[in-house]
Amino acid sequence: MIVEFHHQHNHPINTPDVLRKRDVSDATRTNLIQLFDSGYSPSEALSVLKYGLLNDCPEEEVETKLADRSILPDIYYIHRYRSYTVTTTATSTVSTTVTATSTVSTTTTATSTASAKTNY
Repeated sequence: MIVEFHHQHNHPINTPDVLRKRDVSDATRTNLIQLFDSGYSPSEALSVLKYGLLNDCPEEEVETKLADRSILPDIYYIHRYRSYTVTTTATSTVSTTVTATSTVSTTTTATSTASAKTNY
């Protein structure tokens, strides 16, 4: 038995409904990180992405590109991604700070305990 595959879909693949469900691309994530590092809020970052797309894209492709989540994610994704990137960066900074100051806080605690015993 020989099976032949024909690469044809039985549904449309470039409609706005389908494009909205795509994963956000790595290039878009990189752009978002750069915008956040420059001080943009999530809504400002979305506006920058949108206006950049409108300026760079031919008019007949604008509707398709605006619906494509891999290029232009929704505001909820951008908020979550910013929280994730800020949390990840803050966690690595905090762990470095805690390591550097842990000996100082231990010494302070021992000194305060010793002085408390002598006061009684």
